[in-house]
Amino acid sequence: MKSKLLIGFLIVQAFLLIGYFVVSKSMAAKSTNPKIVFEELTHDFGKVAQGTVLEHSYKFKNEGSGKLIVSSIRASCGCTGAVLDGKKEFEENETGEIKVTLNTQGREGIQVKTVFVTSNDSTQMDVVLTFKCEIYKNQ
Repeated sequence: MKSKLLIGFLIVQAFLLIGYFVVSKSMAAKSTNPKIVFEELTHDFGKVAQGTVLEHSYKFKNEGSGKLIVSSIRASCGCTGAVLDGKKEFEENETGEIKVTLNTQGREGIQVKTVFVTSNDSTQMDVVLTFKCEIYKNQ
């Protein structure tokens, strides 16, 4: 009888211990989860003259509770540039921006370009920023 009681007690203790670790791990994960949130994901420059260099800044904020780390920014083609505003790590509620440029020289018609932003936001590790314009030749 005592051995059954002891086994029952140990089983209850094991479940409590497992529950404690599951809850602790869950709370720790929530407390260090960065979240990158952009003010906009697309931008339209409208109609522009050929030869113009276009610039736009995509602003974002770390709305999570852990440190946001932007690990890479990749433009879809060589005519497009994209740079971070000087730092790669952002604390909770800290803001940053990614400046994109497009050289329209030698291009004509509707252009759609993308920039891929990779971070440690576990809900969306890759964000795609898109911008477009319609380029016309100067007469």
